[in-house]
Amino acid sequence: MKKILTILLLSVAVILTAGCISDGPEEPYIPGEDEEIIAWYTVTVEKVASNIYPGDKLVIAIPSSGYTWEVTESSGLDYEEDFEYTENGGYSYFTISADKPGEYTFSADLLHLQMIGEHKKYAELNMPIAVSEGTGSGETILTLTFDNALNPSPGEPVKIVTAGNPTTGYVWTMKDTPGLTVMREEYVADDSGLLGAGGNYEWYVTAEKAGTYTVRAECTKAGSSQIENLFFFDLIFL
Repeated sequence: MKKILTILLLSVAVILTAGCISDGPEEPYIPGEDEEIIAWYTVTVEKVASNIYPGDKLVIAIPSSGYTWEVTESSGLDYEEDFEYTENGGYSYFTISADKPGEYTFSADLLHLQMIGEHKKYAELNMPIAVSEGTGSGETILTLTFDNALNPSPGEPVKIVTAGNPTTGYVWTMKDTPGLTVMREEYVADDSGLLGAGGNYEWYVTAEKAGTYTVRAECTKAGSSQIENLFFFDLIFL
């Protein structure tokens, strides 16, 4: 009798446990329209262009005070690094270009300046670069400014900002990226009060799992599928 009772209890336990097994990772929480999203990590995109040609320059600005960025991948690319002190520390500026068309990657690891011989990386930077056939201007056509050196963690919101003006008929759209969730997207008009003054497109995104996700946004004219401007870059969640 005890043996039969034990088997019955084990059977019930298995059924209850099976009911608690998750079908998979939960979807990231999406705040309501009136709920504030606090993002400690912001990427500002400036001087966007629909195509990058040989000789065109891209600038990545990222905090590095007390740390140093060690470039780990730059095959086929030319780059220069400058440092600028600010009130909150300093920024490393990487000016990047390519002499030939092709697909390139610029990567770097964040290391601590004071730890001699230490190679522990505190953050990662990864930038895919596609250079088209043609002749570039030699000017800076894209600038990415990161306000945080450390990578966001899964579930943390990241704010992405670029200037725009829908009154001109051109609008920015964030494209779908598998694994990356757009928590909110909105257009914030300039507070100057001037009609048609423009403003900023803002997106809040996050990822449920650690990994590298490519953010891509396109600017098109209303009613047209032709891409007038675009930008894309990698976000790494650790």
